[in-house]
Amino acid sequence: MKVFQQFLQFLTTLLPLSSILLSLILTPVFAGAANSGDVDLDNDGLIEIETLEELNQMRYNLFGTSLTDEYGDSNSEGCPASGCFGYELVNDLDFDTNGNGTLSDELSWNNGSGWVPIGTGRNSFSAVFEGNGHTIKNLYIRRSEDNNVGFFSVLVNATVRNLSLTGTLAKVYGNNDTGSLVGQIGNRNFQDSTVIKNVYSTISVIGKSDVGGLIGNITLWGSNTYVLNNRVEAVVQGSWYVGGLVGYVYSAMEDSFISIEHNSSNSFVYGQDNVGGLAGALLGQHGGYVKLTYGETEGRVTGNSKVGGLIGRLYTRGYTELNALDVSNSHANTRVIGRGNNIGGLIGMVEMYGEDGIVFIKIVKSYASSIVEGVNNVGGLIGQVRDDDDSFTIEDSYATGKVSGSDNVAGLIGYFYITKFSTVRVARTYALGSVRGSYQTGGLVSKITYHSSSLPSWYTDGYFRNIASYWNIETTRQTSSATGTGYTSEELKCPRFPGDSTCMARLYYGWSSSIWNFGTPTEYPTLR
Repeated sequence: MKVFQQFLQFLTTLLPLSSILLSLILTPVFAGAANSGDVDLDNDGLIEIETLEELNQMRYNLFGTSLTDEYGDSNSEGCPASGCFGYELVNDLDFDTNGNGTLSDELSWNNGSGWVPIGTGRNSFSAVFEGNGHTIKNLYIRRSEDNNVGFFSVLVNATVRNLSLTGTLAKVYGNNDTGSLVGQIGNRNFQDSTVIKNVYSTISVIGKSDVGGLIGNITLWGSNTYVLNNRVEAVVQGSWYVGGLVGYVYSAMEDSFISIEHNSSNSFVYGQDNVGGLAGALLGQHGGYVKLTYGETEGRVTGNSKVGGLIGRLYTRGYTELNALDVSNSHANTRVIGRGNNIGGLIGMVEMYGEDGIVFIKIVKSYASSIVEGVNNVGGLIGQVRDDDDSFTIEDSYATGKVSGSDNVAGLIGYFYITKFSTVRVARTYALGSVRGSYQTGGLVSKITYHSSSLPSWYTDGYFRNIASYWNIETTRQTSSATGTGYTSEELKCPRFPGDSTCMARLYYGWSSSIWNFGTPTEYPTLR
């Protein structure tokens, strides 16, 4: 190998264009010879990446223990005694190396297919990739027949952080499990833990199923994943399970925990079913737990059914192990357009199946200011809640956006369908947006059904509890609701604290001033 490298150096002294020629000799995409010399100058266990060639070489050592070329020659000089465990960018990289605004003349073009995602389903990337605040520009992938498509194909027990993916030429095309950063996050062992943190992407992503602006699919069987402080501003398009940040999230087993915290998206998201401004769907089964908190969305979300400004669908099922989905401290300010049913300003549809005391879904301290359009089961916050003998809670939440549809249209929740002895709690909520529908409408909730009939009075006394929830009879243009109490704008704005006796209507008993800001007598309460 050393003789070959000496030969390359000799050619360099003779040919001005040798760097390009040598790249073509070595590989149709990038040069592959492992760098000589210290690969970890700061001895932090992360191998420095400063060229596209070195970026490409990460695929030859998926654990980050050395800088390895396609021939298997490796270099770990400079790594600490404990060994290297990943890579770090030391400068920005641009796939448009000559800056001429086209990629077809680049070595990474690869006959139009572009970048080859790092790792595979069987051989995933399992190391640290530290971006150090740098940017990878003009990443281009066109592999519409392939699954697990992104800068990384599959991540398992990996950390990716402090990175930007941008560029006017950047696009990612894939089939199933497609995202700009990674196609799929999975696990091999119960102790595996993957972290995606401080990643920003403006790359348009187009795929079929499980398509996300950053991550296509997260499926865990007994391990943890943390998605923290990321942002997407892009166009995201697919058919099923499509989200501005992540398409499909599935915590499939006891001891599986997925935390999605402090993420935002200002994107145009298009799909058919299970489409959301941040996540297409969050699912938990067999003891799995998913938490989404401090999520924010803007932009537009368009789909057929189960379409939401933040999340398209929440779904959990369990009969022996505890299952839970939590959404909190989140906000959607999007245009939500549904061509079918179960359309919501925050969440399109909530579905729960299982035994009492086993399955829980909780939505707290969240609101939507989305404009919502749909057909049936359309709500300013949630389109439909379907609860089968489980525990559903919504607390300290509200909706202010306009809502329009045909049947079961309401300011907060379009439709409740309860099939067994579920425990439902609606507490400290309100709705303000105008409600327009052709058939059944409501200020707060349009309709509550027990099996296929109206909700019996004995059920509302114990299993279905509405606590201090209101709608504005003037702004919603609704005089009735399946639950809650209607008041005028003046009555809802007047209180400066819970139970304010100076107002005509003493409202908001049980509402906490540490959660709600009551403002002045000309303002509605807002979440702190």
